Amino acid sequence: TVNPLPTGLAVTTAASAVCYGTSTNIQIAGSQAGVTYQLRNDAGDIAIGSPVAGTGGLINLPTGNLTASTTFNVLAITTA
Repeated sequence: TVNPLPTGLAVTTAASAVCYGTSTNIQIAGSQAGVTYQLRNDAGDIAIGSPVAGTGGLINLPTGNLTASTTFNVLAITTA
């Protein structure tokens, strides 16, 4: 079975600037129920934190304390 990709996602950061050693949240507006979202470090696709289940609304994916410039990606997995 091939399921369609989640659509209509707006991915933003909770803070536009983050100081060394602090964290922020990557926010996903319009998350979908039945989809789990995993924040990953783009360098090597290393998982950050635990997966978060979509709710149909805004969810937060915490970055943990940041000590370097980091690019993230989000993996969406259909759980249904």
